[in-house]
Amino acid sequence: DGQCSEIDSFSVTVTIPLASIIGKDTLCVGTAFNLQGSGGGAYMWNTGSTNSLINDIANVDTTYSLVTSMGLCSDTAYHAIVVVPYPIAQVSNDTLIAGGTSFNLLAAGGTSYSWFPPGGLSCIGCPNPVATPEVTTTYYVIVSNGNGCTSMDTVTITVDLLCKKIFIPNAF
Repeated sequence: DGQCSEIDSFSVTVTIPLASIIGKDTLCVGTAFNLQGSGGGAYMWNTGSTNSLINDIANVDTTYSLVTSMGLCSDTAYHAIVVVPYPIAQVSNDTLIAGGTSFNLLAAGGTSYSWFPPGGLSCIGCPNPVATPEVTTTYYVIVSNGNGCTSMDTVTITVDLLCKKIFIPNAF
Protein backbone atom coordinates (compact mmCIF):
# COMPACT_ATOMS: atom_id res chain seq x y z
CA ASP A 1 0.00 0.00 0.00
CA GLY A 2 3.05 2.27 0.09
CA GLN A 3 2.17 4.54 2.99
CA CYS A 4 4.61 5.24 5.78
CA SER A 5 3.72 6.44 9.19
CA GLU A 6 5.64 7.24 12.25
CA ILE A 7 4.41 7.79 15.80
CA ASP A 8 6.25 9.81 18.38
CA SER A 9 5.26 11.06 21.80
CA PHE A 10 6.47 13.59 24.30
CA SER A 11 5.21 14.87 27.62
CA VAL A 12 4.60 18.41 28.71
CA THR A 13 4.66 19.35 32.36
CA VAL A 14 2.74 22.48 33.24
CA THR A 15 3.30 23.87 36.70
CA ILE A 16 0.44 26.02 37.85
CA PRO A 17 0.83 28.12 40.99
CA LEU A 18 -1.72 27.59 43.76
CA ALA A 19 -1.54 30.47 46.23
CA SER A 20 -2.34 29.93 49.90
CA ILE A 21 -1.84 31.87 53.13
CA ILE A 22 -1.44 30.36 56.60
CA GLY A 23 -1.82 32.43 59.77
CA LYS A 24 -4.16 33.46 62.56
CA ASP A 25 -7.32 35.26 61.59
CA THR A 26 -8.40 36.81 64.93
CA LEU A 27 -5.89 38.84 66.93
CA CYS A 28 -5.80 41.22 69.88
CA VAL A 29 -5.16 44.84 68.91
CA GLY A 30 -1.44 45.62 68.78
CA THR A 31 -0.37 41.98 68.44
CA ALA A 32 2.53 41.15 66.12
CA PHE A 33 1.84 38.28 63.72
CA ASN A 34 3.21 36.37 60.72
CA LEU A 35 1.49 35.25 57.54
CA GLN A 36 3.11 32.46 55.53
CA GLY A 37 2.45 32.33 51.81
CA SER A 38 3.04 29.32 49.59
CA GLY A 39 2.25 27.91 46.17
CA GLY A 40 4.41 29.79 43.73
CA GLY A 41 7.87 30.69 42.60
CA ALA A 42 7.48 34.44 43.06
CA TYR A 43 5.42 36.24 45.70
CA MET A 44 3.80 39.66 45.75
CA TRP A 45 1.79 40.76 48.80
CA ASN A 46 -0.53 43.76 48.83
CA THR A 47 1.90 45.19 51.40
CA GLY A 48 4.59 45.33 48.71
CA SER A 49 6.66 42.49 50.18
CA THR A 50 8.06 39.86 47.82
CA ASN A 51 8.93 37.38 50.57
CA SER A 52 6.88 34.26 51.29
CA LEU A 53 6.65 35.30 54.99
CA ILE A 54 5.41 38.70 56.12
CA ASN A 55 5.23 40.24 59.59
CA ASP A 56 2.77 42.90 60.69
CA ILE A 57 1.00 44.33 63.73
CA ALA A 58 -2.76 43.98 64.12
CA ASN A 59 -4.23 47.45 64.53
CA VAL A 60 -7.35 47.37 62.33
CA ASP A 61 -9.28 44.71 60.46
CA THR A 62 -7.31 44.03 57.27
CA THR A 63 -7.52 41.69 54.31
CA TYR A 64 -4.14 40.61 52.94
CA SER A 65 -3.72 39.37 49.41
CA LEU A 66 -0.91 37.31 47.93
CA VAL A 67 -0.22 36.77 44.23
CA THR A 68 2.03 33.81 43.49
CA SER A 69 3.42 33.36 40.01
CA MET A 70 5.41 30.93 37.91
CA GLY A 71 6.27 32.21 34.47
CA LEU A 72 3.11 33.61 32.92
CA CYS A 73 0.77 31.78 35.32
CA SER A 74 -0.39 33.29 38.60
CA ASP A 75 -2.88 32.72 41.42
CA THR A 76 -4.20 34.93 44.22
CA ALA A 77 -5.12 34.10 47.83
CA TYR A 78 -6.77 36.30 50.47
CA HIS A 79 -6.56 36.23 54.27
CA ALA A 80 -8.74 38.41 56.51
CA ILE A 81 -7.49 39.52 59.93
CA VAL A 82 -10.10 40.56 62.51
CA VAL A 83 -8.72 42.74 65.31
CA VAL A 84 -10.45 42.56 68.69
CA PRO A 85 -9.96 44.90 71.66
CA TYR A 86 -8.55 43.87 75.01
CA PRO A 87 -11.10 43.50 77.80
CA ILE A 88 -11.19 46.23 80.41
CA ALA A 89 -10.65 44.56 83.78
CA GLN A 90 -12.68 46.11 86.56
CA VAL A 91 -12.42 45.05 90.22
CA SER A 92 -13.66 46.08 93.63
CA ASN A 93 -12.10 49.08 95.33
CA ASP A 94 -9.32 48.50 97.85
CA THR A 95 -10.86 47.93 101.26
CA LEU A 96 -10.15 47.52 104.98
CA ILE A 97 -11.59 44.58 106.89
CA ALA A 98 -11.30 43.37 110.46
CA GLY A 99 -9.22 40.23 111.02
CA GLY A 100 -11.29 37.08 110.71
CA THR A 101 -13.91 38.62 108.42
CA SER A 102 -14.58 38.23 104.70
CA PHE A 103 -15.08 40.51 101.72
CA ASN A 104 -16.82 39.75 98.41
CA LEU A 105 -14.51 40.63 95.53
CA LEU A 106 -16.15 41.71 92.28
CA ALA A 107 -14.56 41.53 88.83
CA ALA A 108 -16.08 42.40 85.47
CA GLY A 109 -15.11 43.07 81.87
CA GLY A 110 -14.47 39.61 80.45
CA THR A 111 -15.72 36.07 79.96
CA SER A 112 -13.21 34.27 82.17
CA TYR A 113 -11.33 35.21 85.31
CA SER A 114 -8.22 33.97 87.08
CA TRP A 115 -7.34 35.22 90.58
CA PHE A 116 -4.02 34.92 92.40
CA PRO A 117 -2.66 34.36 94.95
CA PRO A 118 -5.25 31.69 95.71
CA GLY A 119 -4.84 31.82 99.50
CA GLY A 120 -7.92 33.09 101.29
CA LEU A 121 -10.18 32.94 98.19
CA SER A 122 -13.32 30.82 97.87
CA CYS A 123 -12.54 30.23 94.16
CA ILE A 124 -9.88 31.36 91.69
CA GLY A 125 -11.75 30.95 88.39
CA CYS A 126 -14.94 32.85 89.19
CA PRO A 127 -15.64 36.57 88.80
CA ASN A 128 -16.76 37.11 92.41
CA PRO A 129 -14.83 35.09 95.01
CA VAL A 130 -15.17 35.59 98.74
CA ALA A 131 -11.84 36.71 100.19
CA THR A 132 -10.87 35.86 103.76
CA PRO A 133 -7.22 36.82 103.98
CA GLU A 134 -5.35 36.41 107.27
CA VAL A 135 -3.02 39.33 106.47
CA THR A 136 -3.11 42.31 104.14
CA THR A 137 -3.13 40.89 100.61
CA THR A 138 -3.10 42.29 97.08
CA TYR A 139 -5.15 40.08 94.77
CA TYR A 140 -4.58 40.11 91.00
CA VAL A 141 -7.24 39.14 88.50
CA ILE A 142 -6.57 38.33 84.85
CA VAL A 143 -9.68 39.00 82.79
CA SER A 144 -9.97 37.29 79.39
CA ASN A 145 -12.43 37.75 76.55
CA GLY A 146 -13.61 35.00 74.20
CA ASN A 147 -10.74 35.73 71.79
CA GLY A 148 -7.93 35.16 74.29
CA CYS A 149 -7.13 38.83 74.87
CA THR A 150 -6.37 39.56 78.52
CA SER A 151 -5.96 42.44 80.93
CA MET A 152 -5.17 42.57 84.63
CA ASP A 153 -6.22 44.60 87.63
CA THR A 154 -5.54 44.46 91.36
CA VAL A 155 -7.37 44.97 94.61
CA THR A 156 -5.76 45.22 98.04
CA ILE A 157 -7.56 44.04 101.14
CA THR A 158 -5.99 45.52 104.24
CA VAL A 159 -6.57 43.35 107.31
CA ASP A 160 -6.78 45.21 110.62
CA LEU A 161 -5.45 42.62 113.05
CA LEU A 162 -6.11 44.92 116.04
CA CYS A 163 -9.78 44.87 115.22
CA LYS A 164 -10.20 41.12 115.10
CA LYS A 165 -13.69 39.72 115.19
CA ILE A 166 -14.08 37.78 118.43
CA PHE A 167 -16.66 35.06 118.83
CA ILE A 168 -18.70 35.49 121.99
CA PRO A 169 -21.06 32.62 122.75
CA ASN A 170 -24.57 33.58 123.74
CA ALA A 171 -24.85 30.76 126.30
CA PHE A 172 -22.48 29.09 128.74
